[in-house]
Amino acid sequence: MVSLFVITMSGLLMAVILDLLIGLSQATATIILLVLVTPFVLAGFVQFSQKCPACGYRLGLQSRLLLPDHCKRYGVALK
Repeated sequence: MVSLFVITMSGLLMAVILDLLIGLSQATATIILLVLVTPFVLAGFVQFSQKCPACGYRLGLQSRLLLPDHCKRYGVALK
């Protein structure tokens, strides 16, 4: 998740710089935005859908970009 976040934000920054330097059309800017943001949104969905096998607590709520080593609520170690 961390590397995906860094790649997405770097790509967005490069798109903004390109837009300032050469001026991108609205269609091109929209396509770039969708290409960069879609994988990040999907990865976020996957992270927040992971649950503790013992109690069902959503693990993505415990940390922002990484899955934790153990369940905060139940204490089960996760692999």
